[in-house]
Amino acid sequence: MRYIDPETGLPLEAAEKLRPRLGKLEIITQTDTGLAVGTREAPATDIVCLNVTIVSSRESKADIRPLSPEEKDIQLPEPKAYKLEDGRILIGFIEDELPRQLRKGGGYSLNEIVAILALKVKELEKKLQR
Repeated sequence: MRYIDPETGLPLEAAEKLRPRLGKLEIITQTDTGLAVGTREAPATDIVCLNVTIVSSRESKADIRPLSPEEKDIQLPEPKAYKLEDGRILIGFIEDELPRQLRKGGGYSLNEIVAILALKVKELEKKLQR
């Protein structure tokens, strides 16, 4: 079983090794949900990696339950195209247009958006099979 450090959201071994260094790095901040890269004024963008792993083992979760009918019915707004301060144009969601339960500190939870989209795809697949 792997334990997660509640303060950093990292595996305990990694948190113990990194904690002394985290305070020295100005671009890594601690939030109520773990660690954030960048600040609200200057978020770190274009983080490039081979893979993103979301901690998802049963051991790291409590009170697991099926979604309520209201949660299953979460409606996503239409994505928007927008320009960043550096001139790049991106496509995405506007935080204050999303349902409140998906908003996270001026942004939104990709994990929850992916889960909602997966549910909607699954429901469409069921309809198409009829």
